[in-house]
Amino acid sequence: TLSFASPESDFVAASPMNNSIGESFVLESKKETSSAFAAVADQSVWSGALSFASPESDFCANASPPARNVSLPQSFREALLEEHAALVVTTATAPHRIVHVNHAWEDLCGFDKKEALHRSLNILQGPDTRVSLTQRMVERLLATHDPQEVYVVNYNKQGEAFTNHLRAGYIQEDNGLELLVGILEPVQRQDVPLRLVRD
Repeated sequence: TLSFASPESDFVAASPMNNSIGESFVLESKKETSSAFAAVADQSVWSGALSFASPESDFCANASPPARNVSLPQSFREALLEEHAALVVTTATAPHRIVHVNHAWEDLCGFDKKEALHRSLNILQGPDTRVSLTQRMVERLLATHDPQEVYVVNYNKQGEAFTNHLRAGYIQEDNGLELLVGILEPVQRQDVPLRLVRD
């Protein structure tokens, strides 16, 4: 397995498979939104290798793909069923407050569901979080409704940093409710070029 990062490298990301990839965002506590979620409750896979490019040559090396490929849910109902991948669902409108997290997300991030609900994902930000990366990703996601991905440094409740491969998708329910769904995958920091995870 080849795995390295160069501060000088012009890294260009991993390739999507099945045109689908996956992050998180979320909910304004209003009665109408709550009832919409109640109605929903009643009723893409990213794969491939990380690509590292050398500025001195046209050579690109591939690292091993993730051990587990996770499909982005296509509906809120599907999101509720995901148990293994760390998953968060937010409202599509700013400040993107959290409406659902699963146990895997709780284990990774250190917050339990009661602590996370109705808060924004800035609870995972810290000194090395490159907020501009996720902001641009959300803008692209809302403009195109196509799955997006980004590598960003996040922090758990204990203040411990982890490098997060964040994949995000857009969901629109039959009742018009718009959501964002994110899957968080911790990766080794040395496997991602420094310029992607830090300003």
